Amino acid sequence: MRFVSLVSCLAVACAVPDPEAACKNYLDARNGCNRDYAKEQGTEPVVVDLETCQEETSGLADDELKDAADRYDCMYDVYASAHCRDADEYEQANADADACK
Repeated sequence: MRFVSLVSCLAVACAVPDPEAACKNYLDARNGCNRDYAKEQGTEPVVVDLETCQEETSGLADDELKDAADRYDCMYDVYASAHCRDADEYEQANADADACK
């Protein structure tokens, strides 16, 4: 029994949050949103390099990992579900993402 509990913990509950991966997912969704909005507006999109995630997350302490990953996941959800070609939805997505912090 004890062995099964340890295996379960290692496989699921004890997984270390990965804020860098969550950050890259968020930026990928945000960049897509920015591209859609810029295309609709006839302007150049503002695109953030995914490599900035390593810089933003490399100095996090162990007790900050989950909060950071959760914040990036929240922002990802906002941009992934937004219809950014619409100016009002684009602005609302940016406001909602800011609220994730």
